[in-house]
Amino acid sequence: MKIIVKTHNVKLTKSLKEYATKKMEKLTKFFDNIQDVVVELHMEDTAAINQRQLALVTVHASGTVIRAEETSQDLYASIDLVFDNLGR
Repeated sequence: MKIIVKTHNVKLTKSLKEYATKKMEKLTKFFDNIQDVVVELHMEDTAAINQRQLALVTVHASGTVIRAEETSQDLYASIDLVFDNLGR
């Protein structure tokens, strides 16, 4: 499984990349035959403080594309929320 982490208006730190990668590796318990996972992390320019940090994940598994996105005040929390969303 290949995991790609991209950012927009966010500095990709080593700890942020490792956190996203480690979290997305756990998707194997929900999906079979995952080819790749693309994690996009964005800083949105919006007035709502709790919706500025966006995590968008695209999973390519067994010929299926699954996308989920979540926002929060913190990128780590957004990653957790999007992972929970994919698990459902």
